[in-house]
Amino acid sequence: MTEVEICPTHGFLGNILSIGFLENYCLDCHDSFEEKGGVNLEELAFTIDNIETAELWQKVLNVVNSGEMPPKKEKKISPSKKNGFSSGFVPTARRSSRCIER
Repeated sequence: MTEVEICPTHGFLGNILSIGFLENYCLDCHDSFEEKGGVNLEELAFTIDNIETAELWQKVLNVVNSGEMPPKKEKKISPSKKNGFSSGFVPTARRSSRCIER
């Protein structure tokens, strides 16, 4: 019998939404109405099942970790929330990348 790997369906995004991360720090500027910088996170898929979605979530992670987002005039992300965002994303991205590469 061969081992079957199940690809994640909601992964880290469901967890982030449950703690309000996107709502608290991102969607005021990056929703379907505002789309600042041409970024609409409200429409972004919860499932990382293709390379385009994976790359966009990687960009989100990069700007959050670098401190580029949110901008200086907006509400800051506490280190614990930023760490929760990053630590939730990484394992899901790794599992998803194995599924995408098939």
